[in-house]
Formats: sequence, structure tokens, C-alpha cells
Amino acid sequence: MALDKLHPGLYRYNDESYFLNAYNELINIPGDSISLENAFLKVSEFLAKIKCGHTYANPYNQNENIAEVILNGKNKLPFTFKLIGKEIVIVNDVSGENIGKGSKVFEINGNPVERIIDDLLKYSDGDGSNEGQRLNNLNVSGFGDYEFFDIYFPLLVPPVEGKYELEYNNLWSRAGSLGASVIAISRDERRSRLEREYGLKQESYDEQWKFEIFDKNSALLRIGTFVTYQMKLDWKKFLADSFGELNKQSIPNLIIDIRGNSGGTTGVAAEIVSYLIAEPIDVLMEKRLVRYVKVPEVLDPYLSTWDNSFKDRTGTVEIYDDIYYSLKEETNNVNVINPKENPYPGNIYLLVDAANSSATFILAKTLKENGLATLVGQTTGGNQKGINGGQLMFLDLPNTGIEVDIPLIGYFPSGNPPDAGLEPDVKISESVKDFANEIDAEMNYVLDQIRSSESGD
Repeated sequence: MALDKLHPGLYRYNDESYFLNAYNELINIPGDSISLENAFLKVSEFLAKIKCGHTYANPYNQNENIAEVILNGKNKLPFTFKLIGKEIVIVNDVSGENIGKGSKVFEINGNPVERIIDDLLKYSDGDGSNEGQRLNNLNVSGFGDYEFFDIYFPLLVPPVEGKYELEYNNLWSRAGSLGASVIAISRDERRSRLEREYGLKQESYDEQWKFEIFDKNSALLRIGTFVTYQMKLDWKKFLADSFGELNKQSIPNLIIDIRGNSGGTTGVAAEIVSYLIAEPIDVLMEKRLVRYVKVPEVLDPYLSTWDNSFKDRTGTVEIYDDIYYSLKEETNNVNVINPKENPYPGNIYLLVDAANSSATFILAKTLKENGLATLVGQTTGGNQKGINGGQLMFLDLPNTGIEVDIPLIGYFPSGNPPDAGLEPDVKISESVKDFANEIDAEMNYVLDQIRSSESGD
């Protein structure tokens, strides 16, 4: 079995007997008795039990048949929304029913929303027991090629005669519970309506990097993605110019906003940190371990990757214990980040939320552990017990053609950290009213703190 041979975090959160029971349940389903849609659900549910945010049926890697049958149907809800807790809160409605922003949906086709969310969580990937990360996966922005909710919700609650029946309340109305019958649409059609009716468009990777000086006391650095390999922007120069301007104008407070940023290139985190320290810091690195030296020949026909050296690690790994191999390049588990020549000496506020997993989790963790920033917002994604990633294999299941992403490197921290995301220094709960009124509670808190400190209150 590919997962047992290759996946480094298979038993990080589960014991072997639990995993084997789940696997046996999956493989004992008669292949001729299940549709492709149900097979996709069963495989996804099984993978979610591994509790790894990088192990899932990746929609971007599925074949054309699966894309047509499962991913691209005209079966999506005609609005975008944000989950606050387990409540669906409308962002932009394009159904023609005039459902206002901030409206809460209670039922869809007679199914209570909370039950729908609980059912979807069975399929949502995430690290360990961090439910916030899994809930964050369920938000619908309407942009990008795929979103989790749009894939799995129609498989569980399909439209009836092309429609969804909604029960909801309008935040601005005293009418109480309202009903609407909305026509299911495709992602492409919803995107077109969002552009036409609201003037919205997909932000490019470059557009997600912004720097703004508010006044003589504060500035904002918004970094919406660490996916620098997709950017035209010279991101290192962008950071150098931004911090240079902060120092030139002696701005005493910087707000770094990484909310909504799920990660990308880990080097971005180290580069940002280098502008915030006056002395080198030793960052205790997690052990980087793999499960194999060479991919078994029997698996090779079903596996692909962007670098075939991942399939044969002969000479690049050494025995770590009875289960793992360590990468030979790992001479120690300490990484030194050196400061820039003219580091920024001001106060740092880091705005965080449940999207912050992988590389953005590393940034938040490094800043918090070294006392370099005040973290404000919600519990991050990721997990303090470590994650899996770095390199991937793409496994094509032979009977269904469903593709599964398998991470190859396990990151294992020292000690016994909690099975949880990172808690902010100042936790601010999300509010439906704040959201509907476009009030940024985290930003307002930080700006109030800055004003109070400058006035001496």
C-alpha cells in the first residue's frame, strides 16, 4: 500500500490498528456496487482520517472524467459565504433573490446547516485535531478553479430539479425566517455574476502583496500568499523597499496581515524574520524524516512527481530508527536566521487566522516564540505537533482513476507539543454583525492599541 510505504505522518495522530481498520473498510467495498461520486467520497473520508493537511484527493490533479462528473457541475449555490463558527453567513448573493450580506442560512433542502457542516468536516483535510483549519476550508469566495465546499456539498446535498430551497434570516429585516428557491449554477457562471454585479475579480498573486503607510505612527504590510514561484513581482525587493521606507520615515508600528494566507514558500517566512531581528536567532528546526529509500517497483506505475529523485533516495538518507530515515543534509536541527544590515526596530503586530498553515504557521510560530510580534486574531491552522509536506507523490488509484496527493517529508518537533494550532496573544472572536458591517475587529484593535500607546493612555 502506497500510504504505508511512503507517508511519513500516517501514525502521527492515529495508531496502526485504527488506520488498518479504516483501510479495510475502504477496500472491502465492492467496486461494481459504487458510483464514481461515492467512491470519491469514500476515498476522501478515508484520507481525512489521516489528519494531514497535505493528503487529499487534489482537485487540481484529477483526470478529465472526474473533473466533468464531480468537479465542474452546474450544482453550486448561487452565492458566496463565510463560515462563522458553523454558520453560513452570506457574502455576495447572485441568485436574484436579494439575500443581503450578513444573512444566515439555516437550512438547505431541509437539511440543517450545522448538520451539513458536520458532515462535510468528515472529508475536509487538516492537521491533527485543528478543526478551525478544516472549517476554513469550507469558505466559498467564488474565485480560483476549485473550492472544497463546491466539490463535496453537491455530492451530499444535490439540487432538486436544479434548485436549492433555502431557509435564512436577513440581518437587516425583522421578518424572522425567510425562504428562497435558488437555481443551482456552475462556478464559471457564479464568477461571471460576481464580476458583473459586484465588480469583483480574482486577485493575482502579485496583487496580494501590499504595503501602505497609514500615518506617522503605523503602516501595513499585507501578504496574502507565499506562493512566490507563481509571482512576477520581485518579492525580496518588495520587502527590502518596504522595510527601507519604514526605517527612512521612522514609523514605530508595523501591522503584518497574513490572514487568509495558507502558505507557500517557507523561505518567505525566514526573509521576513530577518528584517525584524537585531541579532541572529537560532530557530529550532523540526526533524525532517522520510519512510523509504526507494519506491517499491510495484507502486511505480501509479506514481508521478515533478522530480524523479524523490523515487530513489539512495545515498541521500541514513537510518534514523526502525521506521524512519533522516535526510543526510540534516547535520543538526538548528537553523540560524541572520538580521539584515538595517533591521526594523519598531513594534510588530501579526494578524492571524485559521488559514495560516504550513509556511505561514511557521512565520507565526517563529515570531511568537522569539517575542518578535504580538499575534492578534484567531487560532492558526497547522499544528504544533508538526506537519507533512515539502515533497509530494501523486498517486493514481488504478480502479477509479482518483488522484491522491501523498507528502513525503514529515516534520517532527522536539518534546511533546499540543495537538493544536497556535493561539494568538490577543484572541478576537469573529462576529456576524462586524462582518456584515465590514468592521475589521482585529485591525481596529491594533490601531486602538497604537493610538493609546502614542497618547500615553
